[in-house]
Amino acid sequence: MLSFLFDMVIITSLTISVTAVLMLFMGRRYDKQRRKGTLRGRALIDYTAGEMLGELVRTYETGIGSIDGLKAVDLYLEKKKSLYPAESLLSDTELILRAGSFTGTVLRHAKHYRWKFKDNIPLMHKKGRTVYPFELIKQKIDGSLNSIYEYCKDL
Repeated sequence: MLSFLFDMVIITSLTISVTAVLMLFMGRRYDKQRRKGTLRGRALIDYTAGEMLGELVRTYETGIGSIDGLKAVDLYLEKKKSLYPAESLLSDTELILRAGSFTGTVLRHAKHYRWKFKDNIPLMHKKGRTVYPFELIKQKIDGSLNSIYEYCKDL
């Protein structure tokens, strides 16, 4: 029995170690592709959503991974709008990419939407309903949408 437990500990340790190395390797690979501009599609969305998640976690409190995390996106964009003119924020493709990717990822997990690409335009789709998360970010920045959270919680 003791030998079996020892073997399980060894196997579990090796699995955790290999997973950590693989995640580190893939993270560096994605980071390199991102800097070169060759990271595309779902990989780019997932990577940039992770970047936004990291930024939000450092700044805001709980609920970041749930639909409540969109409250943090609203606050984040409001802070940006207080510091920079809307025109410069609307031309900041990195900001729109990170915030839109995060918004779409939250919808994917919390509301069970799926990413689709129509003519290379990423959108969220569920049962005949389509949401454009990057457009939501632009609308929040230009003031035509008051709250991304309020819009998405009722989807």
